[in-house]
Amino acid sequence: MSSTSIAWLQEAEHCLVRGMDESWRRAVMSANVVNVLQSESYEAFRLFIDEFLNPIHGGGHANVGGEMLNIYSAAADPIFYLHHANLDRAWWKWQEADKASRMYDTSGPTEQKGNVQVTLDFEMDFPALGPNITIRDVMDARTYPSCFTYGYSVYRCTYSTYRSTLHCATSVRDKVTMEEGLLIQLRSAAVRKFTLLSIQEVIHRIWKSKRKQLRRKRRS
Repeated sequence: MSSTSIAWLQEAEHCLVRGMDESWRRAVMSANVVNVLQSESYEAFRLFIDEFLNPIHGGGHANVGGEMLNIYSAAADPIFYLHHANLDRAWWKWQEADKASRMYDTSGPTEQKGNVQVTLDFEMDFPALGPNITIRDVMDARTYPSCFTYGYSVYRCTYSTYRSTLHCATSVRDKVTMEEGLLIQLRSAAVRKFTLLSIQEVIHRIWKSKRKQLRRKRRS
């Protein structure tokens, strides 16, 4: 990052900002994720993720808004890491569907809007964070230095409309196969009914409840 960019960030210190935009919810719905996972090649997969009208990557950023739309400070929002971990999980799930042909399938430019095409031997730079590694080193999440896999758990969450709180506990059923990312079971204290919702939908409900509370406070 240039000294000019650092100076700008120092001058622009501010509280975390979000600006939920419901018009982008369509991009992060389960049906869109399923369509991405049906891609026949990594080239199709990566283009689908950033597709202009329904991008599950950009759609997640736009849905949250605020800091998430700022290229310099998006990572300051904790939701950034949940969102990108879920994108990585989607890629992992796509690989797992056909390990023989997909595990080391890669494509795309080495930098945004660049002309040089990436290869497995391209070295990624991690200044001050750790040693540089090649793309080949991280294609298989099970191997060093990644050493992880994604499991699937069912979470039972109780949402209190009155207190606007969400309490979650992991179910005894672990590694449940589901079509979309982190699906949780939400029980609304108001309707006493169980529904399967994506994490984005849960965030949306909490946000709506917070807005109602603020309106009540302003009226009183």
